[in-house]
Amino acid sequence: MKKLPVVVLLILGLFAAAFWLFLQSGQPASQAPAASTGNGSSPGGKGSLPSPTAPPQRTTPAEVAPVASAPVPVPDGGEKISAIISNQNLDFPSAVVSLLEILPGLTESEQAEAAQHAANLSDEKSAAQWSAMLVAGQLPPAAGEVLFNDLLNRPHDLTMPALAAMADQPYHAKSKDSIAILDVLYGQPPQGKQWAAWVKEKMAETPR
Repeated sequence: MKKLPVVVLLILGLFAAAFWLFLQSGQPASQAPAASTGNGSSPGGKGSLPSPTAPPQRTTPAEVAPVASAPVPVPDGGEKISAIISNQNLDFPSAVVSLLEILPGLTESEQAEAAQHAANLSDEKSAAQWSAMLVAGQLPPAAGEVLFNDLLNRPHDLTMPALAAMADQPYHAKSKDSIAILDVLYGQPPQGKQWAAWVKEKMAETPR
């Protein structure tokens, strides 16, 4: 009678173990462990290590465009003329030369203005210099017109030879004007004689 409880207990134990196995076989398999991320922790977990920070890229500094320097203002013709006639370091002959030198870079109205200043500042020696330029056609038309008119007010010894030289140049801008003036004063030269020779001859006949 003492062995019965032991057998019963063994049967009950076996039954309990079978029942437990039955219960375990009905449960879903546990989830497989997360794949390793290579750093020993699951991705996104609180214990995951931060990925190493990439070194900052070295950027080439952008080329800085050179700052354009402000253009130096270029004086206009009127300012150039004013600078010459107001320059106290220039005597009249030097001022006349300077005014004649800037003529090519001036407008027509400025050329006429500069030529008028040159005429006003010219003594007979300066007038002889620019009259030679006038005869040679080296002056712009606007300046030549002003100086031609001023030439008519100079002494005959300067004016008449210059007019005769221009009259002998059929293509000179002031040839016709010179012929008209000389014709009134001395008449037409004999056929085949140049105006220069004719005027020189007539001037020698005129008593002074």
